[in-house]
Amino acid sequence: MIADCYVKLKAEGVVDPNEADPVIEWGYKTLFDQYPDSRDVEYAAIRLIEINLARGKPVTAAVYINWLLDHTASGDPRRMNVIHKLMAGLEVCGQ
Repeated sequence: MIADCYVKLKAEGVVDPNEADPVIEWGYKTLFDQYPDSRDVEYAAIRLIEINLARGKPVTAAVYINWLLDHTASGDPRRMNVIHKLMAGLEVCGQ
């Protein structure tokens, strides 16, 4: 997946974060929007949650949180992780 390649290149310092970040988001968003039946779509949703919370956009993150909660089993440990991320994102935004 191109987003993961850019994450790696960014971490290695090969690509500037200002160049990498939009490509990373585009890659995950493209996977989420155009390939909803992909086995990696849940991972893309989680990364989009993290990206939007890091930007201070909990409302946008909530779209992906809602989707993830609707598409994961109630016993899935990712559900609680998502809820904790949402709460942390709201605290950062002072809401």
